[in-house]
Amino acid sequence: MMRALYDKSILLTSGIRNFFLRWRKEETLKWIDEIHTALPELIEKWNITSFVPNQIARYGLVLQASSKEHGEIVLKFTPAFINRFEREAEAYSILPKSYMCEVIDIDYRNRCLILRCIQHAGYAGFEDTLKLTTFFGHAIRDAVKYTGQPLNHIGFYRQELKKRCDDTKELRFHDREIKEELKTAWVLYSEAFQDADLYILHGDLIDLNILDDGTRYYGVDPIGFLAPIELECVRFIRNDVRNHPESGFRRRFDMLASYFEGFVDKSRLIQMFIIDMAYCTYNSVFENDTPDETEVDLELLRIARECLSS
Repeated sequence: MMRALYDKSILLTSGIRNFFLRWRKEETLKWIDEIHTALPELIEKWNITSFVPNQIARYGLVLQASSKEHGEIVLKFTPAFINRFEREAEAYSILPKSYMCEVIDIDYRNRCLILRCIQHAGYAGFEDTLKLTTFFGHAIRDAVKYTGQPLNHIGFYRQELKKRCDDTKELRFHDREIKEELKTAWVLYSEAFQDADLYILHGDLIDLNILDDGTRYYGVDPIGFLAPIELECVRFIRNDVRNHPESGFRRRFDMLASYFEGFVDKSRLIQMFIIDMAYCTYNSVFENDTPDETEVDLELLRIARECLSS
């Protein structure tokens, strides 16, 4: 077996230092040790000639690599303590290839996905409507309907929403507002989507999870949800509106909601946006040290309710 010829510290990227290392230090360092030990074998297995760690990735270690056999590839390692790898791997195996990045191999022992590298990748943007429309056309039209087929890891969105609603521990900030929003979201889901058809969805199609190679878009980093089809649109809207405060949140939201009306019913889209914004606002408390992000999310919830009633 090859021996690692690099310092282990290069695997502690900025993203990992700013996220995992801050709240799961011991487990993170143990995980990095395991990757460092396993890498020589994986380098041989995939004929890797070089790699560069992606400094931005927060939820795993991402290595952009060159392989004699596969060309440019990406290795994505996910730690066991975030309970994500198996679910993501299952989602990649099911989601349609018409809009998803190609998976070359999956190493379950080392919790590593090997993906085709999207060359010269940028991120999706609303302004490039031709590529965006083609992408979401496939994501919605080709979505896999759930008919009771056995799944090992992908979960029901409804159940995960309920867990957040039932969480009684005090949140670090905006505790009362978030719990009220979750109660409202649960009632709305029960009224509007209780009997809706469910699909096996990516579940997190924000701009940063849609890569652009210059000619088309590819989906990456699926969460994997069993959910109504409208969920596949709402997180793109959330991120786009948040990323363009200069446009005015209400104006940008109206524009995005009207655009996605080309794929799903607008009223149901806004209802699902309200539900998922409550879900994401809850998550924001654990993902950030200050209330700033949570306060923006609460503002978007207010705007969405206003749009729904107008």
